[in-house]
Amino acid sequence: MPNNPQVMISFLTPLADDGIGYSYGYVFTGTNLLGALLVWFSLYESVSLSLENVDLMYSEPGIKPWNSHKWMPPGYITRMQRDDEYFHHPEKGSDGLGNGNGSGEMQPQVEREEKVNARV
Repeated sequence: MPNNPQVMISFLTPLADDGIGYSYGYVFTGTNLLGALLVWFSLYESVSLSLENVDLMYSEPGIKPWNSHKWMPPGYITRMQRDDEYFHHPEKGSDGLGNGNGSGEMQPQVEREEKVNARV
């Protein structure tokens, strides 16, 4: 059996068209809409994120796929603009995240939002 969806569609379309005729268009449209909804409600937006940041986004329980495009990684003003102060500030601890104890804890979202709002 072929694994490629396009090959399956091109193979099955004549068979389905012979069986249900014009209604095949409705079935095809319905399955495409169902597929689009499945993607919208189950896949996270990860454009311009590193693998580490995607992992961090997936591990945060409050992030949902339909609003994942609003999520910012720690140390970023936007997904494309990095906050150099966050990464190169001399008061930061050994972990590079602003924690003097090197525990690796992330900066809370509220503090990041305040910093973004202060820059705007």
